[in-house]
Amino acid sequence: MRENANNFEKISMNQQEAPEIEIKDKLMAAPEIVIESEKGINLMSFMLKGYDPEWGDNDHELSKATNEFFKKNPLSGRIRKSLDDLKVLKKDGLNQEILFNISLTYEHLERLKETSINLWRDEEIDNPDELQENLMKLMEDLSEELNLNTNFIELKNKFEAETQKDIEIRKERLESSKEEITKLLGFFRPKAETTRAKKINIIPTDQLYNKESGMGFSIGEEIIIRVPLKDFTENNQWTHEFLHSVINPINDKLYKNLTDEQKEKIIKMSPEKLKQHYGENSNTLLNESFIRTYVNLFEKGSGPYNYEYFKKLIPTVSEEKFQDSLRYDKEFKQRMDAMGISNLKEFSGKSEEYFEKYEKDLLGNIIYGFYDDYQKEFKNSEKLTFENFVLEKFSDYIDKPKS
Repeated sequence: MRENANNFEKISMNQQEAPEIEIKDKLMAAPEIVIESEKGINLMSFMLKGYDPEWGDNDHELSKATNEFFKKNPLSGRIRKSLDDLKVLKKDGLNQEILFNISLTYEHLERLKETSINLWRDEEIDNPDELQENLMKLMEDLSEELNLNTNFIELKNKFEAETQKDIEIRKERLESSKEEITKLLGFFRPKAETTRAKKINIIPTDQLYNKESGMGFSIGEEIIIRVPLKDFTENNQWTHEFLHSVINPINDKLYKNLTDEQKEKIIKMSPEKLKQHYGENSNTLLNESFIRTYVNLFEKGSGPYNYEYFKKLIPTVSEEKFQDSLRYDKEFKQRMDAMGISNLKEFSGKSEEYFEKYEKDLLGNIIYGFYDDYQKEFKNSEKLTFENFVLEKFSDYIDKPKS
């Protein structure tokens, strides 16, 4: 039992006492979008890289330079021991999302309360307040050590120059990003009381972090989105991270009313590839399926996901890209090893078997039909919101999926 559980209960009670009448059906307004660096995230990445040189990206020149720096200037024994005690980067230890969530409070004390509430919701953390305090102390210690090290100045200048270039490129797409958000708000019609965001910060590329990964954080009225530059300028995958702030709180409400049988169905109908990454957590799988189905399929009008659609994607992949995936994506390599596949030609020959085993997405196809029905209905109703439609009807789609 957590020592500070009563504190969280008090916070929850205070939130429940806040009046909701005035904003009950008010829709979320278009948030401000900015592109700003987050010092806490950068410092956390630097600490993780110093702790484990294999963590994150290892190809970028700044990643290599950072590893060289830590070879000559290793983390202090005090910091390393603390990270050991926290089981950082261990399978049974803290996951990266928690670490980076806490890092966002570095030099942002106004985020402490909201971050603490988020951490108290995570049942795997025994004492969130103590964890937050310990990590902040470690980051402050690391910052002090780096600032006192004259060898760090050159590396710091290189990072700042690369970050500034990244920011300038992203700013060129700022207007189109606003248009994309407006389009999403027009479709989902999120309620202001459910998605509270008034500001979105799309942070510049963290050159130490995995170059293929994105991450999003909702802290009170802020959303902080971290995606590689390519995914911001070309693929619009940053909208995937934004949609977590819309979909997740809706599904949290839905999930409370689902039966155990319905939750089992969600797991059973999810693709094996998704379960390999997220485990058999029906709530997480549902969130990801809603978002991926919209961003990857429905928004593009491509139709439900089937083998014919999957087969058309194969020619767009080069042998070089395939080998990169084998090198950088551990889960992809596990799937290829399990099927005895080592190159693109072999993959093409076993593509249908691979699709049936790992990609087939019954849940996603149900959600595609759900989106289609929602779109038809909201065109005829100015008051209909996606939240209302989900809470009123989605459980029926799980029980009786359309053919």
